Amino acid sequence: KGQPISLAFDMERPLAFWSSEPGSLLASWPSVAAGVRPKRAAAARWDLNDAAGEAVELRVFEHGTAQAHMNAWAHNRLP
Repeated sequence: KGQPISLAFDMERPLAFWSSEPGSLLASWPSVAAGVRPKRAAAARWDLNDAAGEAVELRVFEHGTAQAHMNAWAHNRLP
């Protein structure tokens, strides 16, 4: 309790990681193409307030899009 925690994720990759050191979330995604500079592995960051009990649940599914899964949940059809 009292230790900050941040979550990083990217909608284009099946990737989520977390750290108590926000600078660690700047990790690069390795590039396989010659001459291409590496990009950040995660496009978005979310800082959690653990002292207030804030938590997050991640659900990762194959195929489809996040929007398709949300629409299914709205109609009580779980993927």
